[in-house]
Amino acid sequence: MPRKAARILQGTALAVLTMIVGVLCLNLREEAGNLLHRELPTSDNFDPTSCSQNDPARAAPISCTIITASQGDHVLFANNEDWLSPDTYYWIRPGSNQTYGAVYFGFGDYYPQGGINERGLAYDINGLPAMPLNLHPELPSTPNRIFEHMLERAATVDEAIELLSGFAWRPSLGGQIHVADATGAAAVMSAGPDGELTFTRKEQGDGYLVSTNFNLAYPQNGSHPCWRYDTATKMLDEIFERSVLDVEQLRMVLDAVHQEGPSFNTVYSNIFDLRQGVIYLYHWYQFDEVVVMDVEELLMKDASSARIRSLFSQETVEKAAAAYGFYLSIPDRWRNVAQIYLVITAVSLAAMLWSMTRVSSMSWRMRLVWFWAGVFLGPIALLVFLLSTLGTRRDEDTRGPSAPWRVALAGSMYSLVGYGAAWLLTLAGMILFVGDFAPRQLQGFMYSVPLLIGLLLFRAPLIAARRKKGFWDALRRSVLPEFIALNFACAGFLPAAFLPVRLFFTEMPGIGDPLLWFTLMMGLLAGFVALIPWNLWIAYRGAAGETQPLSSGGEPIGSAGDSLTLRNAWYLAIASFALYLGTLYLTFMKM
Repeated sequence: MPRKAARILQGTALAVLTMIVGVLCLNLREEAGNLLHRELPTSDNFDPTSCSQNDPARAAPISCTIITASQGDHVLFANNEDWLSPDTYYWIRPGSNQTYGAVYFGFGDYYPQGGINERGLAYDINGLPAMPLNLHPELPSTPNRIFEHMLERAATVDEAIELLSGFAWRPSLGGQIHVADATGAAAVMSAGPDGELTFTRKEQGDGYLVSTNFNLAYPQNGSHPCWRYDTATKMLDEIFERSVLDVEQLRMVLDAVHQEGPSFNTVYSNIFDLRQGVIYLYHWYQFDEVVVMDVEELLMKDASSARIRSLFSQETVEKAAAAYGFYLSIPDRWRNVAQIYLVITAVSLAAMLWSMTRVSSMSWRMRLVWFWAGVFLGPIALLVFLLSTLGTRRDEDTRGPSAPWRVALAGSMYSLVGYGAAWLLTLAGMILFVGDFAPRQLQGFMYSVPLLIGLLLFRAPLIAARRKKGFWDALRRSVLPEFIALNFACAGFLPAAFLPVRLFFTEMPGIGDPLLWFTLMMGLLAGFVALIPWNLWIAYRGAAGETQPLSSGGEPIGSAGDSLTLRNAWYLAIASFALYLGTLYLTFMKM
């Protein structure tokens, strides 16, 4: 391309980048002003829109932790209610001549998440992914408020099982129901692998039954293994071996397995003494204060309801509100960081375009690669570019050998451009055309698409040009080094890009959200760092003069990679793939 046309193109790019910087700066100023004037939740405005849990099938698959424990005369039922909304209530429904009275707990929609009746029967619900159930048209349909129906009519676990088994449930069940009674009996109802209702019972006598968010009858349904289940069972084992079961011991267990963050919080906790009819209630994992209520005394009152936080001291409510406000503000704080980083990226890209004019010997293919490297990694790409072209004069032909460390940096950046384009296309396609999806649905595409793009558009064409042989020969030689390189890149990219979303954000950011691009850039940066040792190894294998600098039209990937075979690189293939699988598990499976 003529130099004049190149300068026109670069000038146009700089003008566009300047406009982008201006828009981002204005947006950043507006967002910063909004953050400065943002009103965080306090004890007076601690009332966001209620998040309904009015169906077990809609219960979150990481809520809740439920325990039944009995030892001698002590029978305790404990629960951590993990959800999004702080709009929590308790309500009283006195009994009649035909029904038992009960105290219920839940949210602003008044669909009970758990409760205890006057006979000491209690229940709560764990969230699970939906499991199909066989249809039973010969049975009556479940009442709309099946669990109120159960507490009104059943006094024991056996009666509850008989009642629940007598209805035709929906085609699927997205939860499991944990019930316990004053005798120490307990059972968890869930969908079995055969499509029928299954009841997992606690052993008779002293012992415990714990349920979290995997199906006790079919652990593949849900999040198994579950750290909360493992922690609770370990602590309960120690309690039964070394001490006496009491409310304080169970309070410590609930505290150890409580959840907090922008996605889920333990919004209330309860311990029921099923024999004494006493409720011990805690607000928003603030276990320093407990409210004690007597079921018999509550049921002597008229039907009523109240917010759970109204029972607690101002200090506890303020502490809960502060914790909630802190986690709510995390996405906003990261969004501001993302916008600042995008501004820096735009400025760095402009500087890189200007720097390219100082190296006239660079091919336009390499200029395009560096342009996209600047888009993806901003200041990091600019730094690598400057290091790779260090000492290169404007009109110098730099097609001779280059230092291995330069080739390693440039080769890592070159590979990452292909992977970054593939990951970006994959993620954008999922967001635009699929919509709502779980991160683990991306796994196959996030590996296969960059593998194909890296092979067909980046590595194989380079090897074909260097060896001056056919494309298919080059493709055959490219498979193993590309496989190893992609494993290393994914091992860096996946946790850095997706773990922050899982840990700090309530949902996947939209395609127009700066957070999405920031997390992708951080993932690409981690992928670039993970590629450097691999490319450095390749570069040193070709250190006898076969490597070329990326500042010129030379090859950015050491030619030593052409000769890799399973015989001389099998250990790298296994190690890199094991590293990829480990980070894949860490990122998507360890829920």
